[in-house]
Amino acid sequence: MHKRMYGWLLLAMLLTVFNHINNATSHAQSNDKTAPNEAFISRISNNGTGKCMNVYGGSQNDGADIIQWPCNSDTNEQFYFEADGGVHKDIETEIEYPTYRIKTYGGEIGKCFDVYKDLDLPGTRVVQWNCHSGNNQRWIRKYTDYGYAIVSVKSNLCLQPSQGSSADAIRILQVSCDNWQNRQTLLWQYS
Repeated sequence: MHKRMYGWLLLAMLLTVFNHINNATSHAQSNDKTAPNEAFISRISNNGTGKCMNVYGGSQNDGADIIQWPCNSDTNEQFYFEADGGVHKDIETEIEYPTYRIKTYGGEIGKCFDVYKDLDLPGTRVVQWNCHSGNNQRWIRKYTDYGYAIVSVKSNLCLQPSQGSSADAIRILQVSCDNWQNRQTLLWQYS
């Protein structure tokens, strides 16, 4: 009698573990709504401020800051998301996300989002720089029902307007991703 009960108990435990693994996989797949996995061009608007990422002053030079600005149709607000064929495991969830380079001016001038000086410190600004293969130019996009967090592969930090400010010309910085799903200034939309 006890062997049969232990058998049922073991079966129940195995089913529970299987369902947990299956749900985690389903969650990872449903959470990987990182927009298309192929290349696309879009503006990037912030949920918390309603403003868009923008290359400061329309500059095409290396080191030009990525800032937020009222959304418009100028080319310095058109960003080309180019899948680079890689994947990056998120350190928080251990979900693997496809990696991207984010090219400025719709990908037409050979410049990419770049974590300034290859630093992995919170508060480091994001600039445009000649595209290369360094991890400071690779990004993942983590999805929630309310938007996307854009996360540096190099630092595992999220992009946000400085101090969550809604002012014009505020730099986009990398900051901690803590509680990213509930921090509107860490969430972005593509339009």
